[in-house]
Amino acid sequence: MNSLDTSLLPTRSRRRQFLRMLQNNPSIAIGGGLVLLVVLAAVLAPLLTHWDPIEQDLLNTLQAPSAAHWFGTDDYGRDIFARVIYGARITLFEVCLSVAISMVIGIPLASSPVWQDAKSMR
Repeated sequence: MNSLDTSLLPTRSRRRQFLRMLQNNPSIAIGGGLVLLVVLAAVLAPLLTHWDPIEQDLLNTLQAPSAAHWFGTDDYGRDIFARVIYGARITLFEVCLSVAISMVIGIPLASSPVWQDAKSMR
């Protein structure tokens, strides 16, 4: 084996461990797939629907689901599918922002000597 082959071994073993974990825990694979689906739908929202989520069409209020409006329309004629997909974008931004704020506050707090002393005294 040359040095190139040995450098690939840890990556392959990690990949195998990850795939084994997914096989042993199908709920992780299903949950991860759903999260990936929502993220992709939010990122590709302009490509998935041509309806504006804010534009009102009062002539098409409360339409049932159809080929034109997959989830139907609301009281103001807005496409519900477009509102859900574009709403996912806002939700994902808020999730990322809250995680970032929690990390900015939590990591320094958890690594401070005062916090470490309080944990060890329990």
